[in-house]
Amino acid sequence: STSSLARMPPLVQRFATRLLLLAFTCGAAVLGAEQFDHFISLVGAVCAVPLAFVLPGLIFINLSRELGVQTPRTLWFARVCVSIGVAASLSSGVTSLLSWVQEGAKH
Repeated sequence: STSSLARMPPLVQRFATRLLLLAFTCGAAVLGAEQFDHFISLVGAVCAVPLAFVLPGLIFINLSRELGVQTPRTLWFARVCVSIGVAASLSSGVTSLLSWVQEGAKH
């Protein structure tokens, strides 16, 4: 059986998806207003760090392979950048969540 979302026309699917995303964002803003600093920290860990480190490395790996200019040294460097990005994202995300939980326990 197909889900009700899959049977919707594409325009309605996009509208429903955007409406759900908007509702989630508004809910997070209302519920997290008192702890906005922790929310921003978590968003940075999940979005900004991968955007700065992981995606450029992955894009470079794919493009250099397609263009035929990939060398072992550049591949190694790109993989190191991706690994650092993943590690930084995970560690900053865990740190953010732990500080949020610790502050919640104080109240």
